[in-house]
Amino acid sequence: MLSRTLLTFSLFHLPTFRPHFGDDVCVFPRHLTRHLLPALLAVPLVLVGLVTAASRADALDGVYPVLNCVSYDAESNQVTAHFGYDNVNDGAQFIPVGGTNYFFPLGSDQGQPTSFATGRHDDVFTVTWSLDDSRAVTWYLLGLPTTASLDSVNCTGQATTPSIHGLPAVGQRLTVDVGHVLPAAITSYDDPQVTWTRDCEADAAVAIGTGDDYVVQAADAGHRIGATVVWTESGTTADDEAAALTATTACGSDALAGEAPSASRTPYLVGDDIPGSTLSIAGAAWSGTAPITEEVRWERCSTTTCTSLGAAATYAVVSDDVGYQVRAVVTASNPWGTASQVTPAVTVAAPPAPPAPAGSVTVSSPALTLRGRVHRLGRAATVRVDNSTTASVVVGPAMLAGPQRRAFRITGGTCATLTTLGPSSSCTVKVALKAPKKRVRRATLRIPVDKQTPLQVALVGRPRR
Repeated sequence: MLSRTLLTFSLFHLPTFRPHFGDDVCVFPRHLTRHLLPALLAVPLVLVGLVTAASRADALDGVYPVLNCVSYDAESNQVTAHFGYDNVNDGAQFIPVGGTNYFFPLGSDQGQPTSFATGRHDDVFTVTWSLDDSRAVTWYLLGLPTTASLDSVNCTGQATTPSIHGLPAVGQRLTVDVGHVLPAAITSYDDPQVTWTRDCEADAAVAIGTGDDYVVQAADAGHRIGATVVWTESGTTADDEAAALTATTACGSDALAGEAPSASRTPYLVGDDIPGSTLSIAGAAWSGTAPITEEVRWERCSTTTCTSLGAAATYAVVSDDVGYQVRAVVTASNPWGTASQVTPAVTVAAPPAPPAPAGSVTVSSPALTLRGRVHRLGRAATVRVDNSTTASVVVGPAMLAGPQRRAFRITGGTCATLTTLGPSSSCTVKVALKAPKKRVRRATLRIPVDKQTPLQVALVGRPRR
C-alpha cells in the first residue's frame, strides 16, 4: 500500500510532457528523464530504508555518520570524500553493510566500517568517485544520511581532533595524540605546536605548558586540563595567521589531587616456620588516596644480607630456608607515590623428628648358654626378636662380637640377614658353639634395629670332649 501511494504521488506531480516517435523509438524529453528516472529508482530504496530502519531502531542507536571533508582533482575530475563516525554508546556496535549501512548511488559497499568503536573517529575511510558518474554521494547509517559533494567542506586546512591520554592526577604525566591534517592537493604542514591549558572549557583558558606531554601540577587540582594543537602551512611566517589552523581537544575530567600511601599498621606473617608450610601476610593497613595497590616481595636473610625470593601473595617454605630468616616487604602504590613496610622475620627450623612408635623391640633372652663337643658344631640355640610396636622396623644383619667370637657360629634364622619386621611380629637368629679347646668361651650376639643401638645377647660356651 505504501509503495502504491508513493508511486501515485510521484506520477501525479510530474510536469506535463508529450513524447515523440522517430525511427520506431519512443523518445522522452531530456528534462523529464532527468527528473523521472531518479524518482522511480528512489522509491524502492526509500521503502527498504523505512522498513529496515523501523526493524532495527530498537536494536541499534547512537552511531552517527561523519563527513570530515572532500578534495577535488580537476585533472581527473574525481572527488575524494573523507568519512568518520561518532558512536555515543558505551560499547562497540556492529552494523553490517546493507539496509542500515549503505552508500547511494555508487553501490552499497564502499569500504565503510561494520564495527564501530565507542567515541568519535575521524578520517576512518575515503570514497573516490568521478563527477561524470554522480555529483554527490550519500552514506546512510541507521537511517541517518551524510552527503559529500563539491559544496562540502574542503579538506585543505582541516585537521582531525587530537586526544589526551593518561591519568589526570597530580604528579601524573599526560600525553597528546595530535592527530593529522586531512590530505590536500598541494598544501603541506610543519610539525604541530601543542599548548596545554587549565580550565579548558572556559572562554579564557590558562596556558600552563607546551610540548607533547605535561605533568599535572598541584595547582591543577580541581581544574579541567586540555591541549590546543596548531598546524601551520610549510613556508609561512608566524605572523601569517591565515596560514594557521587550530584543533582543540575536548576537555577531560577534572585533575585529581591526592596523597601518597602511608602505613597505618605494620603487617605480620601468618603460617608455620618449617619446610612444607605456607606463609602469608596479614594486618597491613594504609592511608592515602584510592586506588591503592599492594605488592608483596619475599626475602631470605642471614645475619648480614638478604636474598630476594620473588613477588607473590604467599610463600612456600623450603628446606633451603632452614637456619635462615624469612620476611616480606609489602609495598603500597597509588598515582601519587609508594610506601613500604617490612614484616617481622621468622627463623625457619628443621621439621621435628617423628614420634617414636609405641611399644618396643626385644629379644627373648638377654643371655644364652651353649654346649657342644670340642672341634664339633654343637646344637644351635634360637634367639627370638619380638616387635611389639605399631610400626615396621628394619632388623639385622645379626653379627658376633668379642675376642672369642670365633668359637660361635650364626647358623640361620629369619633375622640373620637384613629384614623388615612388621608390627606385632617376630623373627629368629640361630647360633651354635664350635670350641677349639675345652675352655669356657664368651661372646656377644648383636642384632641391629633400624640402624640404631643393636639388641645384644650375651653368649657363654661350655665345650666338652
